[in-house]
Amino acid sequence: MPQAPSFNPNWAKRDHPVVNISWFDAKKYSEWAGDSLPTEAQWEKAARGTDGRLYPWGNDWDGKKLWCSEPIVDRPDGTSPVGGFTDSPFGLSDMVGNGWQWCADDPDGTGSFRILRGVSPLPNFFRAANRNWEEPTFKYKSIGFRCALPA
Repeated sequence: MPQAPSFNPNWAKRDHPVVNISWFDAKKYSEWAGDSLPTEAQWEKAARGTDGRLYPWGNDWDGKKLWCSEPIVDRPDGTSPVGGFTDSPFGLSDMVGNGWQWCADDPDGTGSFRILRGVSPLPNFFRAANRNWEEPTFKYKSIGFRCALPA
């Protein structure tokens, strides 16, 4: 297998999510791995299931079911180990809270922005339907990605 793409994200710990990474770097890595970034629709279905739940674990807020990488009450700044929090209906961990996750989508068709899903510094915005967007070159301590396997 060829060597992974070269970029310099902030990998503080081996078992934590890769963060401080641009959309371009996330896309390059996912393609190298033979995967892709999930579309926004794929990401949301993985987080909400087919029943349209508010949070990956159900419809009632429970702050013990996630870790927030942004400083809020009772959560220090930084990520937590991957896989430590509630599974989604499809068995995916850390769908909300551990970091924003880049999606493949271009919301306005210009390439100027890319969709981010999965986190917020405010507990009432941890809904699985919450979304944000940013320039694809943007990097931040709570922005990472997950890969989507081919069908």
